[in-house]
Amino acid sequence: MNKSFLVFAAFILLSHISFSQGVTYDHAKKKAQNHYDIGNNAYAFGHYQEADSFMKLAIESEKNFIDAHWLRGEINFAGLRNYDEAAKEFKIVEQLNPITKTCCLATLAIAYLIKGTMTKQKNISSHFYISKVCRPISKSKPRT
Repeated sequence: MNKSFLVFAAFILLSHISFSQGVTYDHAKKKAQNHYDIGNNAYAFGHYQEADSFMKLAIESEKNFIDAHWLRGEINFAGLRNYDEAAKEFKIVEQLNPITKTCCLATLAIAYLIKGTMTKQKNISSHFYISKVCRPISKSKPRT
C-alpha cells in the first residue's frame, strides 16, 4: 500500500513540474505587480526603454508572469522594434498559456514580415486566420 501511495505522489509531483503555469496580474507577487504597473505607465507615455526595464524586473520577481511577458513582447514589437526579443517573449506567453497560440503566432508572423524573414512568416501564417485583436486572457481589471 505504501508503494502505491509513493507512486501516486510521484506521479502528481512530476505532472506539476512538467507543466509551467502562467501567473496573471491578480496572482503575481506584489513586487512584480508594482514593477508591471510602473512599466505599463512608462509604455503608455512612450518611454519604451524604461518600460522594458521594468518588465524585466517584473519577470525577475515572478518568472511565469504572463502579463509581463506579453507586455514586454508588445514593448519590443511596437515600441522598440526589437522583433527577435518580441518573438522570444511571445513564445514564452504561448508556452505559459496555450490559448494565446493564435495571437502569438499572428504577432510573430507580422514581426517576421516586417523584419523581412518571409520563409518564417509564410510558415507561421499558414497555421491560422485572425478574426479579432489578440490579448492574453485575464480576469484582471484594466490598469490606469
